[in-house]
Amino acid sequence: MVFDYPDFDALAYVGLFAQKIEIEPYIDPTRRVLFFSSHSHPDHFNPKIIDMMWNIPDSRFIFSNEALNIFPDYTSGMENRCNTLKPGDSVDIGTTHISAMASTDIGISFFIEHKGTNIFFPGDLALWIWEDLDRETKKEIEEIFNNTIMDIKQRGIDILFVVVEPNLREFGWGGAVDAVRSLTPSLTIPVHLRQQYSLIYEFKKTLPKGTKVFSYRRTGDYYDWEKKRSNKL
Repeated sequence: MVFDYPDFDALAYVGLFAQKIEIEPYIDPTRRVLFFSSHSHPDHFNPKIIDMMWNIPDSRFIFSNEALNIFPDYTSGMENRCNTLKPGDSVDIGTTHISAMASTDIGISFFIEHKGTNIFFPGDLALWIWEDLDRETKKEIEEIFNNTIMDIKQRGIDILFVVVEPNLREFGWGGAVDAVRSLTPSLTIPVHLRQQYSLIYEFKKTLPKGTKVFSYRRTGDYYDWEKKRSNKL
């Protein structure tokens, strides 16, 4: 699974420079690959994914339907390998069940059930409570965020990706701390760090003792995780 691979060229064009990361060396083209994109912002969507898919026979692209407003003919020739979703939609790909959930920005978040493991990827789901927002907008953001967390809790979660936005670290990291405390995942993976990976350690200090966090430092880092099986019959 590949989540929200950025368009580094588009980011550079608008002055948001980031270290370019090539993902092809980390993909086995002989295996099924699921690409996900939560919305059309260039730090979450790369139109070149379609080009990659031609070299990966068993690949699919699952992304927010709002991206088609910017790329209307994007799936041309690949319609049977692309799934565009909006909140509330779902799709089954083999043994993987994918549900599109709400976001507090444009697009969607993903809840994925894969071989007995539940995974949540937020896209831009976070408490973006900026001071200049009006009261009603803040209330709407909080309701969407809290309702989504409640939905995840009812389903159960194993691997939780959370938005750890550096600009929101003084405000509970945009809801990430509360989400981890409420959901108690087996593994937490911080994202949206703007390549400031050292902040993961600062974030970890705010979490309950014993919380497992993938504290990556560079491209290519990995974490071996295995779901604990219950001994109950």
